[in-house]
Amino acid sequence: MSDLRDTAGRRAERAALKTAAHAAFEACRARPNLRHLLLAYRADPAISPALHRLARAVATRLHTEIELRAGRDVDVVLLDVSGLDESVPDDQELLRERLEELSRQPAGLAGAAALDWSEIRNESIRHVASSEYI
Repeated sequence: MSDLRDTAGRRAERAALKTAAHAAFEACRARPNLRHLLLAYRADPAISPALHRLARAVATRLHTEIELRAGRDVDVVLLDVSGLDESVPDDQELLRERLEELSRQPAGLAGAAALDWSEIRNESIRHVASSEYI
């Protein structure tokens, strides 16, 4: 997970998100059986909406890059967990369940998506991501 809250300003958060995506691409190339790539991040609430728009673009770019350069269809989801309350055990357990649920799905169901915690609290990552992708 990338914690972007301590970065100095919007530009630094954008750069950190792009750097995390690049590192994820490199990790993906080394794992030929990977079906889903989920990058979770926390951001300053004041910057989260603008970062969400960037996250959507980064997810789409990363999904396309994996297809073109690695020749594989890998679902790419950037997940803003800024709204997740770490002091609430139920939230952490639900996030773990959502991640496990996604890991059991075949590739190609989520495509590329940028989601936040409130969107997946009541629905699966796959359902929300595929709804956004269509």
